[in-house]
Amino acid sequence: MRVGFDATLLRNGFFTGIEKYIINFLKTLNNTKIDFKLVVFIQNGFPELLKNELTSLDFIHLNSANRLVLDQVLIPLYAKKLNIDLIHFPAFAPSPFYRKKAIVTIHDATFWRYPDTISKGGKYYYRPLLSHSIGRINHFITVSNSSKSDLIEYLKIPQDAITVTYEALDLDFQELNSKYVENENKSGHEKYILSVGTLEPRKNIQTLISAFSILKKKYNIDHKLILTGRSGWKDKLEIPTDVLNNIIFTGYVSDKELLNLYKSASIYVFPSIYEGFGFPLLEAMSSGTPIVASLTSSLPEVGGNACEYVRDSHSPDEYAKIIFSVLSNKPQRESMVALGYKRVEEFKWDKCVTETIDIYKAIC
Repeated sequence: MRVGFDATLLRNGFFTGIEKYIINFLKTLNNTKIDFKLVVFIQNGFPELLKNELTSLDFIHLNSANRLVLDQVLIPLYAKKLNIDLIHFPAFAPSPFYRKKAIVTIHDATFWRYPDTISKGGKYYYRPLLSHSIGRINHFITVSNSSKSDLIEYLKIPQDAITVTYEALDLDFQELNSKYVENENKSGHEKYILSVGTLEPRKNIQTLISAFSILKKKYNIDHKLILTGRSGWKDKLEIPTDVLNNIIFTGYVSDKELLNLYKSASIYVFPSIYEGFGFPLLEAMSSGTPIVASLTSSLPEVGGNACEYVRDSHSPDEYAKIIFSVLSNKPQRESMVALGYKRVEEFKWDKCVTETIDIYKAIC
């Protein structure tokens, strides 16, 4: 059995959820004993430090950084040249020119549920490519039962053609966390509420900002609000003048800075209206930070009983009420932190990789 893994998405720069999935999958696979041939397709700009770390894996360097050339020409060409039986596509659908077996990981149904939030590339290339390749894909992987239900609904994929393999805490973040010195505020900020994620409509940051204004006016809290992540649609946010000086936009930060922000936050709020999985939940739980999140999509599936949930994710009043309730109840926060530590241990990359390998073998 000869298996290919498409890691051409990875380039030096910002890593969001799908990139983290690929990185952690490869790192775990690197330390997993396998009884088949596996090659990893990479492109120009693949992180050299990561490649040097993955000493057990074989790489095929595709000499291009052009998405169309990679997808439509080089991957099909090298799959035929190397006599590949199966390729796992963890981010993109296979080209019509690729004729071998294919497994595709679809992380969520954002393309279909929230098309206004996706890029032009997503709208005019990736979504049509995936939609037209459904019948040629041998099996699908997704990262939560919530996403599985959505993909069955929107893409009409048979239920037995999709397997859920849960993601886990980012390995680099986990290592930093294990070396963290407690009882020390390293964030450089006083009391604050934290939220992490690209500033885009699906993340529902506008509702959180409105809730923060209510928390200031009605509940008289003395916290600031820190919003961490790439700017995205930042300019479209409406910020009340009375809280303008109490909201901090950090932009994209390093893992070390992010850990410091989690550790020193009074509470973490995840107001997103749709997530395929939700890495920040695991990051906050592993950091000992109590969480308030939307009761929607995969968030309760991942957060379990370790979080407090807001039923109406578009209600600033409900968010403000629940956030204040948690901030005001120290025993509750301590209980949530303890439950969070236990909950995050239920998600393991070893399990994700083992289950994926089982799919490779079943398909081949």
